[in-house]
Amino acid sequence: MPVLRLLGSQWKLLAGVALFVVIGFLWLRLQVVNARLDASQSYVLELEATNTQNTLEIDRYKQQQLRNAIAVQVEQARRKGIDAELTELRSRIDDAPQNGCVGPAVHAVIDGLRTPADRQED
Repeated sequence: MPVLRLLGSQWKLLAGVALFVVIGFLWLRLQVVNARLDASQSYVLELEATNTQNTLEIDRYKQQQLRNAIAVQVEQARRKGIDAELTELRSRIDDAPQNGCVGPAVHAVIDGLRTPADRQED
């Protein structure tokens, strides 16, 4: 029982030591939480930077897609014009006389294909 008497007389000292141990433990725990918070904040900053880069890249892809769509439409319009010209030339050849000379009709079609710089008198 001497131990209980010693503990009973020194209860303030034991309470102080226990309080000091609890405060120390909580302080260490706070340091761990702060370290995790700092790591999480740096991770969030990294994710925000990556998100910004991805957003810019998506915008560039959308702009390129729009340019490609416009280029496809221009090419389709150009080909439609060429198809119309070929159809007109074929109809001029088809309109040539069936039992006559087709040379003048073909020659006129070929002359129609030449640009003004290419046209020369034979």
